[in-house]
Amino acid sequence: MIYYPCKKCGSSLPILKGSIVQCPYCGAKNLFMESVYTLKYYLSEILNLSSLKIERMIKKKEIERRELAIESYFYKFKSSFNEYRHLILTKLDTFDVDPIKLFYLIRASGNFEIIIEKFLLQYLEKSHTKKKIEDLRDQAYIINKSLLGLYYSYLAKKTTHLERSWNFYQNAEKNYQNIVDYCNITNLENKNLTLFQVGKFYFILVQFTTIIKNILNENPALYSRNLEKLLKDLSKFKKPNIHIYNLYTQIESIIQLERNTCILMENLRVDDQFLFTESLNEENIVTIEENLDKLNKVRNWIEDVSEKYHKYQNGLLKLHSGKIIKYLSSYRTEFFNFKNRNAEKFDELLGKMINTALNSYNSETLEALDTLSSLLQRKIYNGNFIEKFRIGHDDLIKMDELVKKFVNNLFKKPLLRNLESEYYKKLISIISGRHSEFDKHILKFTIRMLKDFDELRNKKVLSLKEQRKKFISEIKPNLQKLVDLSFTLNEEILPYPLFIDINTPNHKLKVNEPEVLTLIIENPNLTELKNIMIYFFIPESFHNKLSLINIKKVKPNERRKIKIKVNPRNKGVFLSMVMIEYQHSNKTFWMPSIKFKLEVEEVKKYNYLQVINKQIHQNELPVTRIYQRLN
Repeated sequence: MIYYPCKKCGSSLPILKGSIVQCPYCGAKNLFMESVYTLKYYLSEILNLSSLKIERMIKKKEIERRELAIESYFYKFKSSFNEYRHLILTKLDTFDVDPIKLFYLIRASGNFEIIIEKFLLQYLEKSHTKKKIEDLRDQAYIINKSLLGLYYSYLAKKTTHLERSWNFYQNAEKNYQNIVDYCNITNLENKNLTLFQVGKFYFILVQFTTIIKNILNENPALYSRNLEKLLKDLSKFKKPNIHIYNLYTQIESIIQLERNTCILMENLRVDDQFLFTESLNEENIVTIEENLDKLNKVRNWIEDVSEKYHKYQNGLLKLHSGKIIKYLSSYRTEFFNFKNRNAEKFDELLGKMINTALNSYNSETLEALDTLSSLLQRKIYNGNFIEKFRIGHDDLIKMDELVKKFVNNLFKKPLLRNLESEYYKKLISIISGRHSEFDKHILKFTIRMLKDFDELRNKKVLSLKEQRKKFISEIKPNLQKLVDLSFTLNEEILPYPLFIDINTPNHKLKVNEPEVLTLIIENPNLTELKNIMIYFFIPESFHNKLSLINIKKVKPNERRKIKIKVNPRNKGVFLSMVMIEYQHSNKTFWMPSIKFKLEVEEVKKYNYLQVINKQIHQNELPVTRIYQRLN
């Protein structure tokens, strides 16, 4: 029987001329001539021979040439083989191989083994050289079957079809077993200690391949003891190489994955980080940094368990070619129950903490506002009231920032719910409400100041100039400071009182003699006044009892003079009054009534006598008549 290489993997096949043989190692169907051409190609490349004819005898120089060529080629492809640091790929491995480059080396090593056997070994006599060449042949065989097993494990790793993956690992296992059998047979014949150690290693590799093949459809926990035994066997090698080390790591990764999964599932059954959150509903929750630390610890615990579960599950799914087998389904159900239960509990805790924080904010800000409210009961010009409002404003801002920072931090933490959409409006509403209350206190205070100003100017009967001076120098600066401390107020909405003065004659009015009164008004507001209605209330002893004057608008800082004619009927002292109604920012205001006195006397009557002596003078002036008082 003549042996020729497989056209695909280079393995030695018994093939007759005109026949077709399927390779038991790679499954390729080989025609006789395909195998012949394959061998010719490598014979030419390795030994530089063109004929497949086996000569009975060759010269010594030719033998030596072939020895050198064989050794040179071997060290070249052995170097390429050493680039492969793993002899099997598992589903967990993250690295890959180049299948084209790999198969080129597989084919070359198979043909190399046949060429050594046919074209060199049979010409060598038993000697050290022959033993060395036999060792090269053995290594070529081992490399060929090792890389073929690696190729099948690569295919098994790549496919997501479970049955195909199982078949590929089965083929890899067969190739590794071929190495074991080869080493055992060769060792029996030649007592080769090196091959004995190689056989032991590949026997471990066979067992490992069998396990990962079975794990495709079973729980890795069933094989944990077997895998641990393989680790012990590998650790017995006195001179471990990179292949032993990497195989050890691959086995260990599967053991660790299974162990980590079991520990994780056990922990999620017994651990409860919520036991440490009982104090999170205290009133001073916002100011305690430890509360956020406790929350973060719970959230990190849930996320850490979830992250680890998904990591381990992905690894297990890889081992099962993506198929969720029975035990994985059980793990999934248990995990999702755990996550949903704890995520809902965590989000509920966050909601309670937000409500507690808002209640805490309400109570603390209420105390600050109560302090401001007490100022309204005092005389506004006593004490540094502006500073007290500033302190209240700063305290409120500080509490605003504190609660917003705390609550916004909680908004980022829920696992299922969107707490921001649930509580954001409430947060803004509460803060805005407190700002509005603060502004109401300021507005009340400003109105109180303006009222006191009205009372003061009416009591002291200040002139318009005096009113303006006192308002601008004493009242307005404080009003502006208060407005600046507010959240929503502006100076334009403050109803500054009109500066008002009434000019009456500096002499007594006379009965039935009309006089003109002048009312002066000035608008100190930043906006115009509209629909100004001026009511003059004149006593009944005057001909005109009520006079109404309407002014459409008065611009900011504009001064107006309004004149009214009065005509008394009786003598005496009479109290008169002016009232003003106007609109400021679409609101109607009444000025406090301004009262003034009018003193009226009767017209003095005289009897006139004709002047007899024209030389009589009155105050150095000539007179034509004199008079005497009748009464």
